[in-house]
Amino acid sequence: MLLFMSIKELQLHLSTRVKAQRIEQNFTQKELASRANIPLSTYRRFEQKGEGSIKDLIKILVALNRVDELENFLKPSAFSPVKYYEENKNKKEKKRVKHGRKS
Repeated sequence: MLLFMSIKELQLHLSTRVKAQRIEQNFTQKELASRANIPLSTYRRFEQKGEGSIKDLIKILVALNRVDELENFLKPSAFSPVKYYEENKNKKEKKRVKHGRKS
């Protein structure tokens, strides 16, 4: 499960998925790097270590025609910080209790 993976494990998981897509679409590393308009060494580093920029990842996804995979990730959250604040503002005010000083 992704939730329990370390950052490094997530990077490698993502790079493995991208590599599988590359192979499934019959691209060599060189062909995909060219389609993504990134240096071959950059693509190799991504595939081997899961390292690279977000920009490079997006270029790779576009080259694989899989940029739509980001749609679920980029959906607006139902969480509203303003609504949360408004709902919890009164609760915080009620918790405050002033204690009088004894002389």
